[in-house]
This record gives sequence, C-alpha cells and structure tokens, in this order.
Amino acid sequence: MLAATRAHLRRSVAGPADAAEALRELGRRAFQELGVVPARALTLVVAAPAERVGEVLARLRETGRNHPSRVVLLAVLEGEQSDDGEIAAFAEVAGAPGDETGRGMLRERVLLPVAAAARGRIGSLVAPLLVEDVPTVAWAPDLDDAWLDPLRGLCGAILFDARDRERPAAALERAQRLAMAAHVVDLEWLRSEPWRLRVAELFDPPPLRRELWRMTSVEVRHAPESRTAALLFCGWLASRLGWEVAPRTSGGEAARGDGGGATRRRARVVGSELAVSLRPDREMPVPGLAGVSIATEGGVAMRLDRGPGGLVLERTLPGPKRLRSVVLGASRGERGILAEALRQALLRDPSYRPALGEALRLEGAVSDGESLPGGAV
Repeated sequence: MLAATRAHLRRSVAGPADAAEALRELGRRAFQELGVVPARALTLVVAAPAERVGEVLARLRETGRNHPSRVVLLAVLEGEQSDDGEIAAFAEVAGAPGDETGRGMLRERVLLPVAAAARGRIGSLVAPLLVEDVPTVAWAPDLDDAWLDPLRGLCGAILFDARDRERPAAALERAQRLAMAAHVVDLEWLRSEPWRLRVAELFDPPPLRRELWRMTSVEVRHAPESRTAALLFCGWLASRLGWEVAPRTSGGEAARGDGGGATRRRARVVGSELAVSLRPDREMPVPGLAGVSIATEGGVAMRLDRGPGGLVLERTLPGPKRLRSVVLGASRGERGILAEALRQALLRDPSYRPALGEALRLEGAVSDGESLPGGAV
C-alpha cells in the first residue's frame, strides 16, 4: 500500500493560466514519482476571507471520501489591489491504492489571493483552473452572496447556508433567486433532513397515512440562529400536504408572541385547520433543529428530540399505545453537513424548491414575536 504522502508545488506565477500549467506539471510529477493519477469527481471553488482560510481547509478535511478532487480557494484580501501573486498548488495522495493497479488518487488544491475589489473578475480568474466535463460547485462561506454571482455561469451547483443570514425572509429570498440560475444545495435544508426522514417513516404504514392530512398541530423547536431550518421543515410539510397558508395580517389583527421568541400561525389542509409553531431553544448548542412535535385528529402524536448520538422518538398510536425509541446516528452534526452537501451537489432534490416557496409564504405570514389569531387562514 502507498503511505500517506503529500506532494507540493509552489512557485510565483503570472496568473491563473500559469497556475493551470503548474497543476499539469504537478500531475506529471505525481505520476512519475508516486504512481498516482488525478481524481476527477468534483471541482469546488471557494471564496473566503483570507483570515478564515485555515477554518475552511479544516472543514474540508472532515468531509472524508466526499472531499472534492480539486479545490480552488480564493483568499479574499481587503485593500489588496494586485492581480497576481504567489499561487500555491499541492496534492494530497490517498493512503490506499485506488484500484487493482496499486495507484492512489491525486487531489489538488490551488490557493489564489484575490483583492476584494476584484470580485467582478473572479470568473475569469477561476475559468482556466476548472476541469472540463467535471461538475463544478461554488461556495462562499463568511462572504456576501454577491461573490457567487460571477461564478454562476461556471458552476452547476452552489452551496448556500441560510443560517448565516440575520433575517430569515432575506435568506430564503436569496436562495430562491440563486435557484433560478443554478442548483442550490442549502446547508440549512440538510440540517432538517434526518427529521424529515423520521417523520416520513412514522407515517409510512398504510393505516397511518391518512393521518398526514388530519394534523392538528405542528411544533418545531430550533436553535435561535436556525429559524430558516424550521421554516424549511414546515415548508416541506406544507408543499407535500397541500397546506393553504394565508398572507400576513395587518394592523391590529396580529398579536404579540409569548415573549420567548416563539411564533404561531394557522394553516388549512383539506378543510381543517392546524396550528403551526416555531419555538427557539436557547440551550441548543449547535445549529439546526432541536425537536419536532406533531399531533393528529386520529390520536397519533409524535415527539422527536435531539439526543446523544441520535434522535429520541416518543409516539402515541391509537389504542392508546406509547412507544419510545432512539434512532442512532440520525443526526450527522455539523461535521457531516458539508460532506452531505458535496454529495447532494451531484444530485437533485426535487422537494427543496417547493419547500422553499412555502417557507417564504410561512415567514411572510408572521414575523418574529408575532402570532396570527386562531381563525386566520
């Protein structure tokens, strides 16, 4: 077996085209010296503040087998006006043979210092470093989404984290605009995935399916900064079950919330009303959802809560019959979210955009700290 090896190539270059030649040189040298060939699965273009580059690289190292085959990292420097500079390219060689020939795989990483004023030109900087016929994904953590605009024509998918936005409605609207031009993978949507799977499984048995349209209440508990994850979860239910969500009331019709940040509203499904509640959990230590509770007219009740190593499920079925179980490994945590996002960049989730549209309607109907009166639909 090959030992874990890292090959380096650092030199001063005249621009991205010269960096592309440096990558080709690195590929030839890696094959001659180590017997490895380049991986060609996905190219990730990342724009991040220069001081956060180390954190981005650490997150990428945690993606494991979903690590991109080529990473083009744009380190954004404030006040720098130089177009060219030192470009470092190096490859990490997998520790095990890639196939029966005994060759490992070459992963490439390019670091491009970029002046903040050059934002509009990053498309031309990146283009020579992309691999033809290999999917390209763009990501701009800790930067304004305007950094993604010059890359949309080059990328088939965009990684987006709605949790980074202070106003949920603005985040959802931006995701919707991005989705019109590219495939959007929303990390906040992925944070609710285990919860959506568990709810779908609970109502999958034929005797329970009709209860989906007989819900009387839905409560979603979430980290204070992850209101968008809760909205997307409810948007998923609304889009799948045909909820009718009323526009936001005006004037004195809206009442203040309960003082703890919770918001409540009503929706209509198949002629019946149901109460929808979003409640921030101030003790939640990580982003995402903290719990989900659902009740139906037929006596079905379920409560999902985040627990050590997974999700704790408590449910009541007609009878009455109470059950409690733990779904181990159901919550990936933040370390697994980016890896799943890179995998989803190669796929298409047809349920995201309908859920996004309904989440926008839900957020537009009630703002933070407000609730709608019981009869509003």
